Amino acid sequence: MTKMTVTVTAMSVFILVLTTPYPSSGQRKAPKTNPKLLLTECAQDGFEVWVPYSADREKVALVDDLELDAGFPSNTEGPTFWFVRGKQEIFQASVDEMYSAAVWIAVEHKLGLSTTTNQARIAITYWGEGGPIGGALVRVFLVDGNGVKEVSSSIDAAVANFKTRHYCEARGNTVSALKWIRGNLLLLTQVYPTTDCGPDLGHMEGYLVSVPEGKILEHMTVNQLKHHPGVCLVNDALN
Repeated sequence: MTKMTVTVTAMSVFILVLTTPYPSSGQRKAPKTNPKLLLTECAQDGFEVWVPYSADREKVALVDDLELDAGFPSNTEGPTFWFVRGKQEIFQASVDEMYSAAVWIAVEHKLGLSTTTNQARIAITYWGEGGPIGGALVRVFLVDGNGVKEVSSSIDAAVANFKTRHYCEARGNTVSALKWIRGNLLLLTQVYPTTDCGPDLGHMEGYLVSVPEGKILEHMTVNQLKHHPGVCLVNDALN
């Protein structure tokens, strides 16, 4: 059973916005009874934390015996994440720029990270590169008894594959880590959803990639992703 303790937990919808069109004049039509299927994060797959905007680091998560601290060191526009075990810092990762303090952390692990056979897999999704005019970015880490290893390059093949067919020259694309599936990472890639991105605006696709190898195991349309086993929808919570 997974043990996860956090300072703040929430489900954060960040993929699609549900809108109901209304006529320009006259009486408004009733909302549709069957709204679009909206992707969201699953509470059982991770947690949302808020990174304190302070030079003083604070604990934001605890995964088994691994503590995750975060904060904004002096004179930096992005935060630093510290991985701590037994009050000893074993790894740190810095982010150049982060727009929103809300961070989604997808986690998969077995109890007992002090051994090399049990491993935690952590993917951090955050908004960087200008926030509303940039996109979501992902950092990926493997943790075991030997320490922490960053393997963020695992998502490169999927990101590049999506970019060859769909890309916004004005604002770029975004990528989010939805969840871990038996050691593999499920990603959502998306063209930034603004009108200056042309006909591709908001286009989304899903990828299941192996970690740390980075091999694309599955490539899905957004409709296939919505019906992929274990993927959560806003509609599930509304019904």
